[in-house]
Amino acid sequence: MSVKIKVGMTVLVSSGPNLSLQREMEVDAYDSIEATIKAGATDVKIGLQPGELKEIQLLLVTADPYDSKVTYTVDDGAAAAAPASSAVALDQPHLLLGGGAVGLLGKAPKALHFGNTTAKDVTVRVLVGRKATA
Repeated sequence: MSVKIKVGMTVLVSSGPNLSLQREMEVDAYDSIEATIKAGATDVKIGLQPGELKEIQLLLVTADPYDSKVTYTVDDGAAAAAPASSAVALDQPHLLLGGGAVGLLGKAPKALHFGNTTAKDVTVRVLVGRKATA
């Protein structure tokens, strides 16, 4: 049984273009996770459903509040952990749609490791949509 995910976005540039998109994606499974990353945390692991990189069709990572001092790294389950220098700042929503965009990760995300060097707790949400077979 497939699951439909609808994605909508509008980008308005003052005195410029107005771009809008509506997409509907079909996936076989999804994972929705909400977690609190405590102030000062350096490595909070959020496990994601298993799958090959080519199966993942959607990855959305959001935070409340957003801050460049809230970061995450992608963990593909390999023995070596990702270096801190590869951490991505979660200063805005991160949305990857389709195999091409998700492929930019370079590896299948089995888990995300979050850090929060702010003085306040941050709530993160992760949504992954994937095909059961590539």
